Amino acid sequence: MPHFARTTAAIREMSSAMDEVKSKAATLAPALGESRKQVEEAKKEFDALDSLYAQLGETQNNFSKDFQLDIERVRLGVITLSELETKWGSAVIATKDGMRTINELFAGADLGKYGQDIQNLIQDVQTGAAKLDDVVKFLKENAGDLAKGLIDVLDLFKAGKASLEDVQRVLDATKAAFPGGDSDALVEAIRNALLGGDLGGQP
Repeated sequence: MPHFARTTAAIREMSSAMDEVKSKAATLAPALGESRKQVEEAKKEFDALDSLYAQLGETQNNFSKDFQLDIERVRLGVITLSELETKWGSAVIATKDGMRTINELFAGADLGKYGQDIQNLIQDVQTGAAKLDDVVKFLKENAGDLAKGLIDVLDLFKAGKASLEDVQRVLDATKAAFPGGDSDALVEAIRNALLGGDLGGQP
């Protein structure tokens, strides 16, 4: 999976960019862990794609982590749902209802909302309708693993434990990890809003 390998390498770079930031706020870790736990619980209440995401975490599918990351790529606009189905559609996974293919689990599901959700967020950030809490909430609910570095530094920034320069470094690493598409547009919208003081939550 060359694309996955490249993205994994980029995620490592993003994690490296976070090392210095994390050292400033070790006391925030328990709170972040609790937030992540709450997000995972909330995912179980969402529609077909979210339910599948939760099921994968509860099974012993060898490829489940790769697939979960690709689901998050769909949510962030890095790849399309068609690309996800092409890559994973024939894969058979263990679910609580028995063995199913990905295509069977997707059948009849309305999954178009994810692209619209991130586009709406981008527009809201650009117009000032969305604040920092809205951005963090969206990232936690839709890309908790894939965008973990960005989530962490924005949480630290809200708490006054990371600087704007820290956020800029992680935004740069995030953009390098997921170039082009809606995720790139979201990164730039966040950057411009922070520089303009339009997101709120600044220390």
